Amino acid sequence: RACAATGGSKSPGIVQEYTAERGDIFTVSCQVKNDGAQFQMGIGGVSAFGSHVGPSVRMDSTISQWRLYEWEYELPENMDRLRFGVSITKPGTLWIDDVRITRSSGLPVTPL
Repeated sequence: RACAATGGSKSPGIVQEYTAERGDIFTVSCQVKNDGAQFQMGIGGVSAFGSHVGPSVRMDSTISQWRLYEWEYELPENMDRLRFGVSITKPGTLWIDDVRITRSSGLPVTPL
């Protein structure tokens, strides 16, 4: 019913972290559509000492048909987890489907 335009902890959303090895290359994709919602979505690296912002998108227009978003991201050397997050920054309806996260090494991607 309410959210902050800045996103993050002041807005509804989801965040999931995954095990990673320094230097891993990930491909992250998902299908999205929305009705009136403004949202931001992205990936990045995290560690106990900081974070690195990777590719992201901020959308404030309606997407009436499923749209594919896909990024490739190399985890920086000083990071040891991958973070995927979505925040709703303006009320509306948001659908996310078929989230896929793979490593170029073929090793499994495990949520923490």
